[in-house]
Amino acid sequence: MTKPKTLNGHEYAIDIKGGGMSARTEPITDQAAAKALLTDLQHSYPDSVLLHRPDSGVHQSTWTPITDDQLDRIAVQAALTVAAEFSTDLPLVDWDVSSRPYRVGALEASPHGSDEEKRAALDAFAERLGVPVSESVLKHGTRLEVRATYRGVPVEVSAYVDRVEAPEQPQVVPAVAA
Repeated sequence: MTKPKTLNGHEYAIDIKGGGMSARTEPITDQAAAKALLTDLQHSYPDSVLLHRPDSGVHQSTWTPITDDQLDRIAVQAALTVAAEFSTDLPLVDWDVSSRPYRVGALEASPHGSDEEKRAALDAFAERLGVPVSESVLKHGTRLEVRATYRGVPVEVSAYVDRVEAPEQPQVVPAVAA
């Protein structure tokens, strides 16, 4: 399955200003990358501004400056759309849309059920997202996790399960020659 690249056709660019410089970056569709690029550019070009252009589907919209609040709203809307899409054909999970700085709009989820059901849910999400399930062995169990970006939305599905111990192998004692 090929993963869709973006959601809702939003594009971002940086209007680079400062120190006699005036230019614009090429458009990108990754909001987080655009914000990071703006932060980097503002070290040298402090008057730089993040621009946004929604794709109307009919014609190219004009570039307009966008605020952090507007970016957060776009990110949350995208996250809710992805959660709704996943809810139609993937196992039931509790979704949480992050509001933490630098993670606004990230989807975080935990599956329900037995350890086997949790493992099956993570396997289904891993297959859909095209990434492996990672396992971290802890003192009292195992943390399973799937992390990926889907249509520009960071997605993390995780669960804690009991540690599966390998059955003990009988030890072979070498015979001693008499």
